[in-house]
Amino acid sequence: MMMLENMMWRQRGLMTQLEAKSGQPLTMQEAVHGVVKEAAEILDVLQPGTKPWAATTALSEADTEAIDVMMYLLEYFLIRGYAAADIHRMFNNKHDIVQQRLETKSLKESLEAKHEN
Repeated sequence: MMMLENMMWRQRGLMTQLEAKSGQPLTMQEAVHGVVKEAAEILDVLQPGTKPWAATTALSEADTEAIDVMMYLLEYFLIRGYAAADIHRMFNNKHDIVQQRLETKSLKESLEAKHEN
C-alpha cells in the first residue's frame, strides 16, 4: 500500500501544479474523460495492422497509455477525497464479490452439466 500512497502523493503534486497554472482544478468529469480517452488510445495503439513493423513499440506505447489511465484514475480518487487505504479496501471488497460470482457461476455450471447427463 505504501507504493499506492506514494503514487497518490505525487499525483496530488501534479494536481496542485495544474491548478496553479490553469487557475482551476481538474473536475471529476475531466478526470473520467481522461480515463476514457487514454483507454481509447491503448486500443488505437494495439489495433492490428496499424504498425506492423513495430509490434514491440506498440506494446511499449500501450503501456505508456495505461499509465496515463492510471494517473487519471488516481486523479478521480483524489478528487473524491479517497486515500490509498480507501482504494485498497474498495478493491478488496470488489475482488471478493467477483470471486464469489465466479465460484457461484462455476458451481452453477457444474450442477447444470450434471443435470444434462
